[in-house]
Formats: sequence, C-alpha cells, structure tokens
Amino acid sequence: MQQKSLLVATALSLFCVCAESVELSDNLLKSQVIQVIGLQKPITILQDQTCSTSLVQIAILKNDIVLLKKEEVVDSLESIEKFLLTCEEDLSQTAQDPTSIRIFVAGNFTIDSLENVADQIFSTVTFDEEKPQEKISLHLSGEDQNAYVTLRFTPENSSLETYYDLKKFWMTKQIETIFWNGLTTSSPFYTALSSSLTENKLSFACSVTATCPQHYALETLEQLLLHQEEIKRAPFTQEQFESSKKQILSHIEKCKDLVEKANSREVLSMRMDFLQAGNVSISLQDFLATSTELLGEISIEKLNSYANTLFQDDTRSVLVNAPVFSSLSIGNIVKTIEVAKNPALRVDKSISNLYNTATSESIEVSYSDPFTRNLHLKDSDKKGIVSLIEAVAYTSLLKLPFQQKELSAKGDKIDHVHPLRFLGYVFNDKDLIKAMHAIKGDTFRWKGFVHGTGSGRPGFADRFKEDRFSDTRDYLSYFCSHIDLNPTQEERVRKYAERREWDSMISYLIDQKKQ
Repeated sequence: MQQKSLLVATALSLFCVCAESVELSDNLLKSQVIQVIGLQKPITILQDQTCSTSLVQIAILKNDIVLLKKEEVVDSLESIEKFLLTCEEDLSQTAQDPTSIRIFVAGNFTIDSLENVADQIFSTVTFDEEKPQEKISLHLSGEDQNAYVTLRFTPENSSLETYYDLKKFWMTKQIETIFWNGLTTSSPFYTALSSSLTENKLSFACSVTATCPQHYALETLEQLLLHQEEIKRAPFTQEQFESSKKQILSHIEKCKDLVEKANSREVLSMRMDFLQAGNVSISLQDFLATSTELLGEISIEKLNSYANTLFQDDTRSVLVNAPVFSSLSIGNIVKTIEVAKNPALRVDKSISNLYNTATSESIEVSYSDPFTRNLHLKDSDKKGIVSLIEAVAYTSLLKLPFQQKELSAKGDKIDHVHPLRFLGYVFNDKDLIKAMHAIKGDTFRWKGFVHGTGSGRPGFADRFKEDRFSDTRDYLSYFCSHIDLNPTQEERVRKYAERREWDSMISYLIDQKKQ
C-alpha cells in the first residue's frame, strides 16, 4: 500500500436511546476510534482520565496475541508524539494494518487532542495488505517439548473494535466455559487446559487451548474436536447453564477488586486485555458492572440457540504451536479434523501413526461414553492383551519361569493401556474370562500376574498405583457399566477401589464373571 497523507477524524459514539423495550446491550456506547480515512481502517485509541500517573502504551495484536507492547511515562502531547515516533519502525514491521494497533493513554488528555499526534505518526507508516485469517495454522518455533493446540470459534461480525453486542460476547463466554468444563482433566494426552478467561485475557472468540507433549498434538486436537461434536448434538442442561454463569460472575467480581486496587500502569495493562472484548469507550468499572447485568438477561434458550450457530465448521479455526523439531504438518492436521468428523475414515486410530502406516487397525470409541472415548484401545492392544493373558493362563508351569523375558516384552507393548480399559476388554470376552479363572485357580500364576511375584517386574495390581492412572476412580462407574455390573456389584467394586485393594477387586470381578 502506498504512503498517503492521512486525514484523521474521530468516530462519534452513537446516541443511546432509552426505552422500556430496549435491553441494556442496545444502550451501550460504541467504540471510540481514530478513523484513518486514507486507509479506510480504524486505529483504536483509548484514553482514561481517571489515572493519577500519565502513561502512554502502544500494543499490536494478532489473533488476540500481543505481538508488541511498549509503554512510557509522559507529561505532555509532545512527549506522547516523541514516544510514538520511536515506535514507528516497529509499527511498520509488526502491524499488518491499522486495526491491529491499540494506543492507550492514561492521564489528563482527550481523544480530540490526540488527532494531530495520530496524523503526524501514521501518515508516515505503510502496511502490507491484510491477509485473511487462516482456518488452520501451524507454527513451528522454539525448543519447547510441548505443543499448544487451540480450538477457536469466532462469531460472525466479530471485529475486535467497534460495533457488536456485548450480551453476545458474554453468551460466547458462557459457551466457552461449558466447553472447557466438559473436557476431562485426566486425559492421557494433554496435560493442561486454558480458556480466554484465564488471566483476564478476554477474547471475543470462544477458544480452548490444550497443552500436550508435542507427539500427542494430533490426539489432543481430536479430543477437542470430538467434544465439540458432542456439544453440537445435545442442548446445554440447566445445571451447565447455571454453573457457567456462576463461574463468570465470580470472575467479574475478582476483576472489579483488581481494578479498584490497580495503579495507572496496571489499569493500562488490564485495559488492553479487556479491549479484546470490544468496547473501548466505556470505563473498566462500567464494563464490568454492565456485564453483570447483561448476564442476568441471558436465558438458556438463547444460549442453546446461539451455540448452534457458533459451533459450525465455517466459524472454527485450529491453531497448533509446536517445537521446530516436530513432524507435524498442515496435512496431518487436516486429516485429523476429517477423521474426527467421520471416524469411518480412520485407518490407523493411533493418530500419531495415521499418516505413516496404512493398516486395518481401528479403535473402539463411543462419543457418549467417556470410558471408551478417553481411554483408548487399539486393535493391536486387544491382540496384545489376548496374547499376554493366554500365555499366563495356559503356558506350562515348567516352562513359565523361562518365558519371563517374553512375557515382559508382551507387557511392554500394552503398558500404555489404562488398567481399567484392560479389564474392561477382558471381562467382555468369554475366552479371556475363562483364562482369568485359570490364572486365579493357580497360586503361582495368580501371584505372578497380580503381584509380579517371580517375574522381576510389578504386577498388574501395581499399575493402579502409578500416577499416570490416578484417575481410576473417576472412571469406575463407566467401567462397571461397560462390563454390565449391577448396582450391588458396582458398590462392592467401589469399596475395593476406595481401600486401594486392587488385587481383591480383580479377584471379585473374576468371581462375578462366570466362565
């Protein structure tokens, strides 16, 4: 874009009409921006006269991420202009267009007084043409072992500045909170979850980010996508609706306390965070107070209707940040998205190998059952379980001690399988149930299998004690349902689990399952 002499004008706030039939969100002031007519783009400038210390801060955002942030104490318009001039090179190199620039001024200045300053600065800055936001983004950088997988849903007409419905923003936050709450915290893949409510970073989009080891990025992405599909199929319950609203109101109250205690520098930093929620013309206090009232106007019917329009493929974007040595590519991310939408496309459900090996392997998955959805079991795992159990049950006692190395190798191949998922498969197979009776009927086999006696490695019962399987009790009810236990049997299993008597639990299950 050629350099132009820019005519700068201040966009006027819309007149707020007061009428009984008009809701609070219809009465909100619109954004205060400096309109750069020559570029047909707005540059957002926020001024706060309530701060005792005069400061100026400039920030450049991209996809709600701060690319650049600088600030300085100032005492006049001339010092503001001098500071912005020092940022001119950074602006031209970092900002894609004027809409990504945010200028925050604290102190006794007005928006009108900044017009000339803006004209002087931005008339010399050129920008590349804005590129449309990609629906799938992969960034390889750094040496961090983790990957960061983000699923984002951006409503239509969601420009970060100017004219949008603040009520719709908080509806988006409620949906995001329900989405975030519904994801398991004991995933075998991701290690942490975060949403846009974290640390007051209020994005207009609904977004959830999962942190995971880089080699689990595709499995993690698939879990996020499957959960999205679940939400699309079923309306929110009253309990989910009330819980999400309570969480957000609690968050707003904490923010109010922070604003009351903040100094000028902290107010500017918070203002940049809250600006991502759109409306820059109202104060932080008014924004939070109005938000509390708007949340009271949202009904579960409106929220469910809005969720149906939000969780669509054309509003979704996928962002993956991974280390430079990662083997991830746009191609395998695209294929993971396709497989999540249609599991029948899956060739090898171990996802990480989905793009390297063409086998007939599949995985048992039920979208409605967290037990099978979260505790994965591949075809090769099933074969490994059969091989191990039958070897322990039917190998001659004379040969068994000499085959410990082979048995250990069999165990290593299925070491990743959750012990409950292992038992869930065993107790749904008549031949394996028969084999388990054979194991229990022989003291040597039983002690070797359950306690590892004579094997030189931990027994099966010891696997429940490992930290990676600390979520066992979270899945007990699903497990009991999976193997068709009645309520009395489930209660007995639960008591064994509470006492951590895993060998007794396995023994009890064998007794309950007839050959």
